[in-house]
Amino acid sequence: LLFKPLTLPSPGVYRDLADRDKAFEESLTELERILNEEGDEITALVMEPLVQAAAGMLVMPHGYLKRVRELTEQHDVFLIVDEVATGFGRTGKFFACEHEGVS
Repeated sequence: LLFKPLTLPSPGVYRDLADRDKAFEESLTELERILNEEGDEITALVMEPLVQAAAGMLVMPHGYLKRVRELTEQHDVFLIVDEVATGFGRTGKFFACEHEGVS
């Protein structure tokens, strides 16, 4: 069976840094909306931490991963963090999640 994936707007702003706070809030607001409406049907959220490499090296704003973790915990949704591009010391810590205290 294939299920329709739900997607979020990226909080990474690389053209106009003035929009960073707006993009950050819009992405979290959309995640909260999805979790409120579909949370009973969602098992996990999969994301790349710190840097969204597959989308063109989009840097996540500080605090984003921690807030995503808080929202997924509130809704009993697993958070799966893809550390292929950011893990094993590539960001200065063994895993990128450690930069925001997320485990």
